[in-house]
Amino acid sequence: MAENYQDWPDKLSFALWADRTWIQSSTKVTPYSLVYKIEAILPIEIAMSSLRVITESQILELEWARAQHEELVMIDERRLQALHNV
Repeated sequence: MAENYQDWPDKLSFALWADRTWIQSSTKVTPYSLVYKIEAILPIEIAMSSLRVITESQILELEWARAQHEELVMIDERRLQALHNV
């Protein structure tokens, strides 16, 4: 395979996505989850309708709001745990 550095702008977004959704060994969580408070849903999960996507799409709005509230409460704990791991 020939090295071609002309196409790095096209591949940069894929490299950043991989870095942001990979579990970091120092914090034990993904940078994406620390910023957005949820784990990233990969495009393939939407295309193939993964169990997580199906489950989240079938819950009621009230249940979804309750789950989001619980996530917000837990994010501080996750951030503190990540800080402790560092």
